[in-house]
Amino acid sequence: MNKKNLLIIDDELDILTILEVLFAKHVNRVFKAENGKVALEIIRQNQIDCIICDINMPEMNGIEVIAKIREMGNEVPIIFYSAYGNQDFMLKAGKYGAYDFICKPNIPQLEEVTINALKSGIDALYDKKNQTVDEDNFSEYQKLLKKVDEK
Repeated sequence: MNKKNLLIIDDELDILTILEVLFAKHVNRVFKAENGKVALEIIRQNQIDCIICDINMPEMNGIEVIAKIREMGNEVPIIFYSAYGNQDFMLKAGKYGAYDFICKPNIPQLEEVTINALKSGIDALYDKKNQTVDEDNFSEYQKLLKKVDEK
């Protein structure tokens, strides 16, 4: 895999540091933003290949961040990593084409999903719909979206 750039958006500085250390070996550069406004500026100025984003943040929540990114015409894979993994947030994230939704503190799952998103990039958003996968390995987010698609 060519080394790519990752953006982590979270208002908790400890999470930013932990994830930066975790992903430093997988990417060319880790960008960090403590809020959505800073994140949007980083996206405007840099090539970002994948984003990990919290939901519950001051000033601009994660759903507002993904909406703004999509308004910019940017289809970068976005993985939500949040302690607020309720179905309402998951459905809103799905509306904007979020790659996945991982509940904190599941770092191993976040690492696996992020590496897959980095490997496949934007094509992953479209390939995921055509893959045949053992549904036992689906995240809660993927199961919820599958239910919605079947209706």
